[in-house]
Amino acid sequence: MQLDKQGSFVWKCINNEKTVYDISKEVSNEFGKDAEPLLDRLISYFNILNDNKFIKFNKNGKSNV
Repeated sequence: MQLDKQGSFVWKCINNEKTVYDISKEVSNEFGKDAEPLLDRLISYFNILNDNKFIKFNKNGKSNV
């Protein structure tokens, strides 16, 4: 899978500490209006990563690589 700038940025943000919301704030700070519609895009991206078993979600909403 080849990632664009935003996808690469998000991938680097994923750890056991940050929630999807935390990451959305970082993406917004980094890319501003270019990230919109931010939450729709981010949720779709995380679902693709999850479906392909690149990440899995903890019960507390945090993602693991």
